[in-house]
This record gives sequence, C-alpha cells and structure tokens, in this order.
Amino acid sequence: RGRGRRRGRLREGRRRRGGGGGGGGDALPFWRTISSSTRSSAPEESTQTSVEKFQELFDKYRPSMMDPPSTPTTYMPAGDLPKSGEEEVKNAGPPPESVKLNFRLPHEAVFADEEVNMVLVPAETGDFGILPGHVPVVAKLRPGVVSVENKENVTSKYFVSSGFAFAHADSSVDILAVEAVPVEHLDETVVRKMLSEHTAKFQAAKDDYEKATAQIGIDVSTAMVSAIETMGK
Repeated sequence: RGRGRRRGRLREGRRRRGGGGGGGGDALPFWRTISSSTRSSAPEESTQTSVEKFQELFDKYRPSMMDPPSTPTTYMPAGDLPKSGEEEVKNAGPPPESVKLNFRLPHEAVFADEEVNMVLVPAETGDFGILPGHVPVVAKLRPGVVSVENKENVTSKYFVSSGFAFAHADSSVDILAVEAVPVEHLDETVVRKMLSEHTAKFQAAKDDYEKATAQIGIDVSTAMVSAIETMGK
C-alpha cells in the first residue's frame, strides 16, 4: 500500500510533457530477463567447514536438552552446496571494463543490457556506487536518485520512489523500481506544494494511519526537492 502511494506522489511531481528520458532498449515486461551470475553445482569445502566450526562452538555452550541447530546444508545434497559471494568473486577472473545494467519498471525498460561505467543507487542504508567487480549485494531502495554514467561519461539521473538493486558477481546490475522519472522532468513548484500539503496533513493527523500516510508523502516530496536542488547546482 505504501509503495502505491509513493508511486502516486511521484507522478504528481512529474511535468506533463512529451519525451521520456529512455536510456536504452525498447520497453519490456517487468518479468523479462533478469541477469544472474552462473553458479557452480560443485561441493564447496569452505561452506561445510564453516558449518562444522559453528557446530563445534555451539556444542561447547548449548544446554544438554537443546538439539543442534539445522542449517541449509542439512537438507541439501553435497553436490548442491552453493558458492559464497566471496568465492564467486575469487573465481570470476578479472572484472570486465564496464557494468551491464538492466533498469526496469513494471511498464518499461529504462536500460536493457546496457554497458555503462558506473551506477549510483540510493539504498536505505545509504548511497553507494557500483563499478565493475563490485561484490554481490542486494539493496532496498529509498526515495532518491539513481545516477548512471554511460560509456561516453555522460550521467543520467532518475528519481525513484522505491525498489531494489542487485549487483552480481559477473558485474551485471539489475535495478527494479516501482517508478522512475528523469530528474529534469520534476517541476519544483509542484513538488514544493506537495511537501507543504503533506506536512499540513501530518500535523493535522488524527491517528497513526493518517500520520503514516502523510509521512510517506513528506519523505518522497523531500527527496524530490533535494534531487531538484542538487541538479541545479
């Protein structure tokens, strides 16, 4: 429900004009090809060793009436033990010269298998950049700006209300967002009006539901104002 409201707030602040800042490839369904790194089915000794070390330490301190804990490897044949992200990176060889980016919305593909220099994403834990050779990571996105630097060193900026970013060991990146708007398409006057309205609603809220609803609008509007101000510098 919260994501739907964020999407609505974002569309309120978008200028109604033609053009749309596509970054590469035709629109594709949301569920189409999502890249992933190749995993080996060979058994990984380090995975089993880590489990055994944990079990040894657990046995030293566990109460006598408590059974040893189960781990995913308890239920998996030895040949199906997955590689850790660190081992995938070690065995991947030298990183490529670029990042392969898939940036998709439910209704279109902003980038589809596009070779780019770098991607900067607004994760809930803080902004971070993804370069070739980045360690595998999954990050939940907060309202903010996704920046993409292409092979010509030109940077495109898109405001997203929410979503997820996946960096894979093969230097491919998937960004799945509810909505994305080129920052230059945001209307500052409309966005600031939205912020004032949601702030007033928050102050007049009669219960937690109304406060939470207004807070979502405040968060998205504040992030849009910040994006606009940063773009103008």
